[in-house]
Amino acid sequence: ESFLQFLREAPEAVEEKMEKLGPILEKLKGLNPNLFSGVANAAELVAKKADSSDSFLQGPTISDPCSTVTCGNLVCPTGFTVETVPGHCCGYCVNPNIKVGKKITGPTGSHGGKPSPTCKDVFCFPTLCEKETTAPTTTNGLCCPSCPK
Repeated sequence: ESFLQFLREAPEAVEEKMEKLGPILEKLKGLNPNLFSGVANAAELVAKKADSSDSFLQGPTISDPCSTVTCGNLVCPTGFTVETVPGHCCGYCVNPNIKVGKKITGPTGSHGGKPSPTCKDVFCFPTLCEKETTAPTTTNGLCCPSCPK
């Protein structure tokens, strides 16, 4: 039986069942404070149910977040079309011919770096040192050539 059906029963029947469900009621109080706010025992819950509609059991009403947003008149440049995205209030101008790759690809060396001789997934780039660089080794903790201090 649903909780609402349970509460619609005669107050005496509800009181008897609520006494048996006391430990469960305590757990429910912790889960949803709006559900049993101000209710210390089953008798108070029955009284609250009798004095109001079942709305106190339903919790807050969630409204559409886009209901107050006014989207502008979106005019896309040639080659672009308006696309809507679920969960977003307004559309976007999108060019289907432009493909956007992953922003993060990890170290690849595609921009001139060379793999570090001592560190995994590290790429080293040329330095602008005025003196000879310190080369990385397995004992000095460097991954890439470094300018002397």
